[in-house]
Amino acid sequence: MTTFADWALAKRRQEDAGTPTCDTQGCLQRATREIWCTKGPPCLNGPWRVRACPTHFPEQYEIYRVGGPDSQLEVRDMKMEEGIVLSPEEFLTKARTKAEDPDDDDPESTHVDHDRLMAEVLESLGYGEGIKYIMGLKRWYA
Repeated sequence: MTTFADWALAKRRQEDAGTPTCDTQGCLQRATREIWCTKGPPCLNGPWRVRACPTHFPEQYEIYRVGGPDSQLEVRDMKMEEGIVLSPEEFLTKARTKAEDPDDDDPESTHVDHDRLMAEVLESLGYGEGIKYIMGLKRWYA
């Protein structure tokens, strides 16, 4: 089990590298939504926000929704930060679009395109050196 200090340090490193992460303790997934409280309980000391990943969004929203009828919570989809190429939903859409293209019945070219798509996402998350190495290896397709 990771300690709070270890998690907080890892979270800070990811955020310093430009990747917003979930505020749920122990989670290091990229945040895709923010829950903003702008009025009423539990934001009596002014506006605040909490970030959530797709896994923890529903529970985080329920936790903060208990402020009562006077609280105003606003859910915002996070804009993809500079360097973050695709959201998980956009990645799936692009992968499906390529796989289901009726004009492309070549599994090798589809495989190459999906590899490039995954490499693009990994590069945007800071794995550029590893991707350069892997893409330089001899492959048995295309």
